[in-house]
Amino acid sequence: TTASAHGGVRPELRASDLLGRVRGGLVAALLVHAGPEGAESVTSRLRSRLADLPIHRSETLHLGQAVFAPDCATADDLIGRAVPQAQALSIRH
Repeated sequence: TTASAHGGVRPELRASDLLGRVRGGLVAALLVHAGPEGAESVTSRLRSRLADLPIHRSETLHLGQAVFAPDCATADDLIGRAVPQAQALSIRH
C-alpha cells in the first residue's frame, strides 16, 4: 500500500530530505543537495527497499527521478520531469 511504501522508504533518506504525498497517490522525495549521482544512488536503494516490503497483495509502484534545473519554476515542473521516465517496480507477495 502507499502507506507501507511511504514508511518503508523513510529510513533510506537523510534528515534533511523531505518525503510526502504531492497529489493523488503520488509520493515525492525531495533530496536536498543530492545531485544526479546522489539521486541515482537513493533511487536504487529505494527500489531494493520497496521490493522487500511485507505487502500482502500485488502492487506496481513507479519510481522516477529528476534533478532540479534552472528552468524548473515549480515542484510540479520537477515532478513532470520524473514521471515520464519512471520505471515500474512490481511487488508480488
